[in-house]
Amino acid sequence: MKYFLPILILMLTVWSCQSNSNTDENHGTHQEMSHEKNDMASHSDDHDHDAMHDTSLKLNDGKKWQLDAPTRKNADHIKSVTAQFQDSKATTLADFKDYGNDIQEGLNQMIRECTMTGADDEALHQWFFPIMGNTSQIAKTDDLETAKHSSHEIIERVHELDQYFE
Repeated sequence: MKYFLPILILMLTVWSCQSNSNTDENHGTHQEMSHEKNDMASHSDDHDHDAMHDTSLKLNDGKKWQLDAPTRKNADHIKSVTAQFQDSKATTLADFKDYGNDIQEGLNQMIRECTMTGADDEALHQWFFPIMGNTSQIAKTDDLETAKHSSHEIIERVHELDQYFE
């Protein structure tokens, strides 16, 4: 429950950014940004999220999208958390909530450390946006089946990462 409010604030910020247009005047770089502990939405504020309406992943003209080193490190951590979760044979609502929290924390770290810009960054947003929705769903549910379904959706999306990014 302690993660519900920060996750909700992050989700509302991302959703509100979806209608912003991406212009040279309002598109800053990650290096210029201050990623304070409680300012998780700062990464989202500097990007056009119109592309996130379509969260289906596509290759970049037949090639994989490029991840920067910090994003790759954090993506590998998220993959590791997912593998450990799958190996654990989770059965309780608490297990699924812990997984959702761990994934959200991994995404928060990825967002804080990301230095990506442009089309590669937009493709990354298309990858993680559905995961964020599922972590939020897990955080607010008291239903085991809903948590299982959302966790399964996260696992599927995490497994797609290496098909589209390098």
